[in-house]
Amino acid sequence: PAFELGESYPGMGLDDVPVNFGGYKPTNWYGYYYGYVSVREAINQSMNIPAVKTLKSIDLGYALRFAQSMGITTLTEKANKNLSLALGSANVKVIDMAAAYATMANGGVYTEPKLYTKVLDHEGKEVLVNEVKFTKVMSETTAYMLTDCLRSVVSSGTGTSAKFSTKIQIAGKTGNTNDDKDQWFAGYTPYYTAVVWN
Repeated sequence: PAFELGESYPGMGLDDVPVNFGGYKPTNWYGYYYGYVSVREAINQSMNIPAVKTLKSIDLGYALRFAQSMGITTLTEKANKNLSLALGSANVKVIDMAAAYATMANGGVYTEPKLYTKVLDHEGKEVLVNEVKFTKVMSETTAYMLTDCLRSVVSSGTGTSAKFSTKIQIAGKTGNTNDDKDQWFAGYTPYYTAVVWN
């Protein structure tokens, strides 16, 4: 949402330093601080402090609605309108996460997930058609900047294990909860979007 609002961009600088937001003191998963970094590097290394600072700089309600527009159906204003949302402190369905990442891959167009699009009979005639809905939820510029940053995550950041080819562009993001109880990888190529939760 900060990219969409023009409040942030990949080369912008942020301080990865200890911070206190009225009693909320987020820390980094790696246990230290990088200092002054670019937004791209913060995403690349999964830095928590810059993520929370960025969310703090914009309207929380807007950020929540932005995530909802990308298909994250489980978010509510009552439960999730807080700064820890920047770190993924929400129950999210795997299919919703895949739809959100597919939105970035599709240049900012959200596509409602469907189990099937159509069923054909033995003669090739349509028996069932499941209409797919498309909604533009972010600018192509925002989707491009996000994709470019997420390509860095796979090429040189926390997601290098997902780099299965050098001939195809792969974008993605890792995530984990405290004590690694939940681990995520959400990623996409020009052809497919996939999310893994363990």
